[in-house]
Amino acid sequence: MATNSKNEKPATRYQSRLFKATKKANSEKLRKLGNSFYGKAFHVGLAPIIAKDRLLKAVNIYQQAYDAADGDADCMSSARKNSGLAYFRLAKLVWDDMEEEFCFGSCFCGHVDSPAQERKQDEVIQWFEKAFVKFHDAHKLGFAVKGNDWLAGIHDKTQEVYDELLEFTQDFSNFDRRIGKLYHFSKVLFEGKLLADLFHHVAEALFHKAITCLDDRDFKESLKYLHEMNFPIEEGLKHCSSNYEMRCKLETLKQDSYYQLATSESIQANTIAKNNLDTLLKQEEFLLMDLVFDTLDMFKSAALKARELDLEQEAIAVYYQGVIFRDVLKLEHRVKALFMHVLFLCEAAKPRVFFFYDWYKDCSACVKKFQEEARDRDESEQQKKKKAHLEKLKPKIDAMRKVQNESSPHKLLKHVYKKHKPKVERQKLQEEDLKQLKKLEEEDREKPYDQARSKKKKMLLLKALQDYHPDKNQEFGEEWVVLCEEISKCINHFYECMKGV
Repeated sequence: MATNSKNEKPATRYQSRLFKATKKANSEKLRKLGNSFYGKAFHVGLAPIIAKDRLLKAVNIYQQAYDAADGDADCMSSARKNSGLAYFRLAKLVWDDMEEEFCFGSCFCGHVDSPAQERKQDEVIQWFEKAFVKFHDAHKLGFAVKGNDWLAGIHDKTQEVYDELLEFTQDFSNFDRRIGKLYHFSKVLFEGKLLADLFHHVAEALFHKAITCLDDRDFKESLKYLHEMNFPIEEGLKHCSSNYEMRCKLETLKQDSYYQLATSESIQANTIAKNNLDTLLKQEEFLLMDLVFDTLDMFKSAALKARELDLEQEAIAVYYQGVIFRDVLKLEHRVKALFMHVLFLCEAAKPRVFFFYDWYKDCSACVKKFQEEARDRDESEQQKKKKAHLEKLKPKIDAMRKVQNESSPHKLLKHVYKKHKPKVERQKLQEEDLKQLKKLEEEDREKPYDQARSKKKKMLLLKALQDYHPDKNQEFGEEWVVLCEEISKCINHFYECMKGV
């Protein structure tokens, strides 16, 4: 018996190898048969319905080849790859047929996808999905038995199917249906890179849709899509740990969604509050004060939502708060503070400009009016104070003007520097300068006019003007500043006369 057992083992191993070889041969034979049907589907001028039938036959035969392999990973992975190629070809075939029908048939007219078109779209989606599944199986089965080039080919083909899928769904007229179909494919994609890209694509589509809705003033839909962005962004970040570029894209989109959410909520609040304000301003007999303060709170809320994110919307919200205080509550000090803040926000938003917006024009005009009124009040107050000082200084000023009218620049400066010595820390005109001025005046009487001599006299007068310049004497009191102004006028009288010579 032992001898028989030893004799049977080689026979059993041989039978096993023979059986495996037979299965592999049968599987390869079926795959070749499937390939023949697959190749015949590409004949030029072939009717789409016949091409589709041949591709479906190829798919069935590839399935038989997969079953015939019976555990042989090499044959099974090859059969799955061929099935994926056939399904991909089916998707493109139905897609091309649908486009032709849409362009030339009567079934697909109008912007909105018809039920018939949606059925065709669903069929294309079905073939795309099956292609992904088969390529996934092929990669999983062939990972341990196939070479790197073969596996790279599976990756490339999966990428091609993915790109075609995005292009196909781009033309769906129903946006929500398109997003739903894309979400469905997140369950069948096996590459993390493609999953991250798919979620990024979905999030980006939601973002652009939200902006479109905002432009149409459909705030509810805009906010809905912005809130929906959170899921695909977070899912995308989970699948791009090793893809720095994609992570940056998703993080940027995440920040953009926060900004856009703040903008949308702020615009919504501003729009509702503006409608309330228009109603308030049209009321002539009485005001509903509850509505006034509710509207004011809405504008405050809009400003808070946009703060540091959307300076334009924040400026608009603050402006209309000012309008309420100006036109309804009549509190000028609040109006001034709010309108000044509006201009500060507009300045911070540069290089953006708002010159052509009505709210900016009104705000600027109002601030300018406040500034002019404040300047007029200051000037009036200054004139009152100056008048009192002039009354007190009248004897000194009269004496100085008498010297000016009856004598020369030298005598005027000698009088001024003796009676009203400069208080500045560093006096410009010294005693030697006064002597030089006296000498120059004597030369004027004895010699013909000389331009160089005149220039020297003007330079000496300029030194005196610097000693008594009002701006340089502010720290010495208002009375002294007023006296410096009068001294400067007297010195300027001679200086202007010299300029004319």
